Amino acid sequence: MDKDLLDKMLSLAKEHPDQCLSLISEIIDKDKCMENDNLIRYYRSMALQFKGLNLQKEKDAWDDEILDLFEKSLSDLRKVGDSTSGINILEGDSELMIDAIGPVLESHRPGKVQQLLGKTKLRYLVEREAVSINTSCADDLIPSNEELKLYGNIFFSFPQIIKSAFVFYRSYDEKLKRNYLCVPLFETESVWNQSGKVNDIAGTIRIYEDGTVTREE
Repeated sequence: MDKDLLDKMLSLAKEHPDQCLSLISEIIDKDKCMENDNLIRYYRSMALQFKGLNLQKEKDAWDDEILDLFEKSLSDLRKVGDSTSGINILEGDSELMIDAIGPVLESHRPGKVQQLLGKTKLRYLVEREAVSINTSCADDLIPSNEELKLYGNIFFSFPQIIKSAFVFYRSYDEKLKRNYLCVPLFETESVWNQSGKVNDIAGTIRIYEDGTVTREE
């Protein structure tokens, strides 16, 4: 595709998403192979997102139509990330796109971001108040608000779909010379059950300040 067409799609995706989606459909109708083109997928993902955001402004609510658009947007991004294009969807503008709709989707459809992308962030769970913090440990083990923002913005993956988390403590890894958060993860939508006890833990991860994530065995 030539640069003028790409520039046109970029502009339409942000300003007139329906026109962008129509243009993309026309391109694919002319050449079915373009359905698998990563730039087509990327701009379609962007257009779907902006269409959903515009609809929210009109409706002043998040309904299934909008959430479905967001799911399709993330699905397209995942295909771009899984391809051999070399495009990293977990950084730069792509990450900003995910951050714009991830918290909303997680709030209304718990676990859906991870299901679609294979990864999620604590900050998406925070929007649903699905992250609890251990305040019973020593003060120096409780992360500050700034630290929570830092660690909460790091993508992590896990075999099970995670819907809630418990920030257990902050510590320092002497071997790796890095700070980290110890975070037990849960498949339930809340850390706590109706009796006020902790639900079964799916597993525990360490989120390091440099973006590394490991699983505790």
